[in-house]
Amino acid sequence: MLPDAVREQVAAEWLNGIQRGYTVAEISHRGCQFLDLVEACEIRLRRLLGLSGQQQVLFMQGGATTQFTLVPMNFGCGGYLLNGHWSRKAQRVACEVNPDTVVFGEAGEDGRFLPVERSARKLRYLHLTSNETIHGVQWPQLPRWLSGLNRPLVADLSSDIASRVIDYQAFALAYAGAQKNLGIAGLTLVIAQRDFLRQARSDLPVMLQYAKFADYESMYNTPPTFAWYVTDLVLQWLERQGGIAAIEQANQDKSDALYTAIDRSDFYRNSIHPEWRSRMNVAFYCPSPELDSLFVQQAEQQGMQGLKGHRAVGGLRASLYNAMPEASVTTLVAFMQEFARRYG
Repeated sequence: MLPDAVREQVAAEWLNGIQRGYTVAEISHRGCQFLDLVEACEIRLRRLLGLSGQQQVLFMQGGATTQFTLVPMNFGCGGYLLNGHWSRKAQRVACEVNPDTVVFGEAGEDGRFLPVERSARKLRYLHLTSNETIHGVQWPQLPRWLSGLNRPLVADLSSDIASRVIDYQAFALAYAGAQKNLGIAGLTLVIAQRDFLRQARSDLPVMLQYAKFADYESMYNTPPTFAWYVTDLVLQWLERQGGIAAIEQANQDKSDALYTAIDRSDFYRNSIHPEWRSRMNVAFYCPSPELDSLFVQQAEQQGMQGLKGHRAVGGLRASLYNAMPEASVTTLVAFMQEFARRYG
């Protein structure tokens, strides 16, 4: 979901561009107009996320799924912390690249994470997924035992980035598709410690080298210019909301309201331990799959879209990304209460 203000700005600037003969999607990515946008976007991003000069920012393509391959290709054997669908997918892809990849720990059915007792000595990095969109599980914070392993930490922050205050200095490399909280599909953000990037392989095909993208400031080939432009507009919107701390409070208020409605009900259930519940993706279930389907059908009739749970787990799921207004959550809670009264 994009903020309404961003949608309106995109539409207005697109029409203005057509009138003067070109839009941002049609100009050279090496021309001064686009380069000015790129510079402003990175400055804004660094300011909002609190990044240091020791961190390189890359704007890449291919989504987080491509990063599943690039990380083990560039840095070697890793240990993977599994807490849901996407972390498992990242681990499976890493195993295809490096068969010595290991599972370093796994979450139980309630989302609580239990590390596996094994040595990290041979591992070049540890990988985690900060928020699992399908299961509705989120790392509330990094545990102390993780930093005690003294291994570079790599994180998929795709559905978490810019939604709450995060210590990006804790990660050797973090990546995120822009389409959850930063813009539209097509752009992938990578934040990496410069020292860690220097350890990346330089004997891979050029499009698979992090170092090559760093050397060319994300413009070795034509970047996704329109997606980059939309991300800059979203970052401007985030600044107007008061920054990351303010948007974190708004996100917490939204998720608190929805989890409270679920917990107070005998009709709905959420099986994730409260400590590990996602603020971004609230997964819940009616008493039966048939009622889940009816819930989705009737919600759509009232203008509420995207509430069907992922096919891997079924049930229902409300995604509360940054642009989702609190009023929409209030509307959903009212609908849930009426639906439970009618069919409970």
